[in-house]
Amino acid sequence: MEQFFEVVMIYLEETWPMFVLIIIGYFAWEYHLVIELLALIGTSLLGWVTWKMWIHYIQQDFISGIDFVLL
Repeated sequence: MEQFFEVVMIYLEETWPMFVLIIIGYFAWEYHLVIELLALIGTSLLGWVTWKMWIHYIQQDFISGIDFVLL
């Protein structure tokens, strides 16, 4: 019986994000919050992409400002 619970715990540790998404999706559908949830996900995704582009720009600007010298 102990081995069964170990297998179940390993499975739950690997798949807990899926369960969280299913629960959030259920409540969003039940309480008609799909539009708000999509807006939140879209804003988060847009913020993440913007952050990545900003970091790339700052790194590229720093690297292009380095004067290389051949010794």
